[in-house]
Amino acid sequence: MRSSLPKVLHPLAGIPILQHVINSVNKLNAQQIIVVAGHKYTQVVDGINDPTVTWVEQKKQLGTGHAVQQALPLVTSDTVLILCGDVPLIKLSTLEKLLSNTQENNIGLVTCNLNNPSGLGRIIRDADNNIIEIIEDKDATANQKNIQEINTGIILFPLKYLTDNLPTLSNDNKQQEYYLTSLLKTELTIDPVITDNAWEISGINNKLQLATLERKWQQLQAEKLMLEHGVTFHDPNRFDLRGNLTVGDNVVIDVNVVIIGTVKLGDNVTIKANTIIMDSIIESGCTVGPFTHIRPQTHLGIKIKLVILWN
Repeated sequence: MRSSLPKVLHPLAGIPILQHVINSVNKLNAQQIIVVAGHKYTQVVDGINDPTVTWVEQKKQLGTGHAVQQALPLVTSDTVLILCGDVPLIKLSTLEKLLSNTQENNIGLVTCNLNNPSGLGRIIRDADNNIIEIIEDKDATANQKNIQEINTGIILFPLKYLTDNLPTLSNDNKQQEYYLTSLLKTELTIDPVITDNAWEISGINNKLQLATLERKWQQLQAEKLMLEHGVTFHDPNRFDLRGNLTVGDNVVIDVNVVIIGTVKLGDNVTIKANTIIMDSIIESGCTVGPFTHIRPQTHLGIKIKLVILWN
């Protein structure tokens, strides 16, 4: 990231990358959430400060399998869902499908087909189309690198299988790391969920990828507001939501509007260009902007028109 700030603390839509993942898991009503962190552990814990999380420090970064080993003594549920802290846009519906589609005592796995799978683990299937193995990119043969179906790192394991098999992992590979994916070369049935949305399984490793997923997240919020609530955007590509927005009917939002925190807009509200609204309530019939900054805890009553005048 070329930054002193740990990767998972970089903000996407106003909150840390890692918090997006935690928020999705909370919506699944998980029995517990365990986050394994290594680099700048204390800073990450302080930066998230989420009471729903149990923290585990991975003092040596020896691979994904090693990371799960650190958390295993704290796991109390019979099923363990593994997610990546730098993959913030995973859809709740994808996780729900993974949970519902994975049969008891099987392994569940989210996969995705990519035009350019370079650098990612490939899914190996047998003649009957069953998943039998995952090969990491650096260990793959030339033919295996032509496979476009990739491992997303989102895996559902029976706890007993992890307990029995994690201690047997080997680091006999080019990275000399303990790969969690090595556990997928197993006689257990693997139940896959395939997503066609590359963005929802995309990890963030640099500022360009962060900016790309930021814009995708904002696009998804604008689409939801248009389709589910009938909001009119003059240009949905120039809208930023960094919090939670509740809207009434017939809301119109012009370009370069930024919503921060918890904001409520009533019926027939128009927000004009280049307006920032923070933690406020705008009642029905109001017109705000252009070039207006609404400070936190503002409450505009019915049919107020608020503008900024300049020469």
